[in-house]
Amino acid sequence: MGTQEHLFTLLTLIQSRLRLPKGRLYVTFVDLKSAYDSPGHADLWDVLSNAGMGSKIINVLISLYSRANGQVKLPSGLSDKFKIRKGVLQGEPQSGLNFNIFINDLVKELDEKVPPPIQVGDAKLHLLLFVDDIALLGDTPSQIQQKINIAARFFHRRSLQVNYLGVTFSANGTFTTHTLESRVKIATAATKVWDICRKSGVPPIDTHLKLFNSLVKSTLLYASPIWGWGHEETAEKAQSSFVRKLLRLPPTTPAYFCRLESGVTKIQLQIFKATLDFWIKTIKNSTSLTFSCLKEQFKWYEYRDTNSTIYSSKYCWAAKIVEIIIKLSDLSYQSLLSHDELSPLRNVMIAKYADILHQQDLDRCRLSNFIPLYQYLRPDENRPSYLNQNLSLPIVQLYAQLRLNRFSVKLGPHYIKLETRCPLCTSHAPNNVQHV
Repeated sequence: MGTQEHLFTLLTLIQSRLRLPKGRLYVTFVDLKSAYDSPGHADLWDVLSNAGMGSKIINVLISLYSRANGQVKLPSGLSDKFKIRKGVLQGEPQSGLNFNIFINDLVKELDEKVPPPIQVGDAKLHLLLFVDDIALLGDTPSQIQQKINIAARFFHRRSLQVNYLGVTFSANGTFTTHTLESRVKIATAATKVWDICRKSGVPPIDTHLKLFNSLVKSTLLYASPIWGWGHEETAEKAQSSFVRKLLRLPPTTPAYFCRLESGVTKIQLQIFKATLDFWIKTIKNSTSLTFSCLKEQFKWYEYRDTNSTIYSSKYCWAAKIVEIIIKLSDLSYQSLLSHDELSPLRNVMIAKYADILHQQDLDRCRLSNFIPLYQYLRPDENRPSYLNQNLSLPIVQLYAQLRLNRFSVKLGPHYIKLETRCPLCTSHAPNNVQHV
């Protein structure tokens, strides 16, 4: 399983506890410092042998590791070769399996020494483990402390040092804190986009948007199927702010105008695409832990209209998503767990959802008092032609301001208020859009 599957499992566990009276779930996140570089080779061979790996394979690994050398790239060239005396080799396919075996005994020790594990569906869990990231799980503070103590002793014996799944979970099961933290990271990534474009002298607006998609959206949309629903508008602010700055539009320019003018899609569409792909991937393997969590979510959704707080839709990740998929796919509720029925409809559902979101922007534009005439500047569904002409950024910004700025036009360092006398000429003509 990947990080996203673990996040979904953890979210399901949290929601399963929050829907119970005084329900609690205790989680300790552990990040191992330089985990792949830490195992001693002698310890590694012992662990592999105890796990049942054949002596011939171990001898091959010992021979391979004994011949392994490393070099450091310096400004003056490569350093002298040196022996690699600990850690699993990185870049060869066996290393991941070796490390997993090296750390797997932690699960056995937890099974032997602590209270009953956490249960979700048919699965019983003490922890979630992804490479060197670990989340210990417990129903009570004493349980989680026991597991911390056992894990600490295990790490010490295996010469592993403790230094988080990358998404912040709040005590109330929401992701408000994570969303706010992401905005700080997004601002940093957006600054990198401006620096790259300024230093390279890149004029086309498309290049700015492609860099935004690769550097900023990857940060913004990390694990968005898990946390994004309910926080779409907050996530959208990052994209809208970038487009406003790119086109030198006022901070008050509505986000739907920014999307219509620049041709970018709503962040909500990206969240839906990622969620749909995650859903389809999950239902492909009906024996996985993630699928068990999804079935639990389905059960909560199915009984959402009952008076019992146990089935409250407030703590049901699937509630909104199921309704959207049913509407777009025309499938029955029961068919949403069928990979053969849902998967072929993926592209159709994404196209339908894109049309729905775009139509919402057009409707808001037509009803808006911000720039009532803007709807007549868009005779078709495509973005404005000036954005397709490879114009320099200042020219693109001037076009955009003339179309979308009611108050002023910025020309280089000049800030020209509209409906006043023009400061750039001596004609004393009214300083309106037509004159500029």
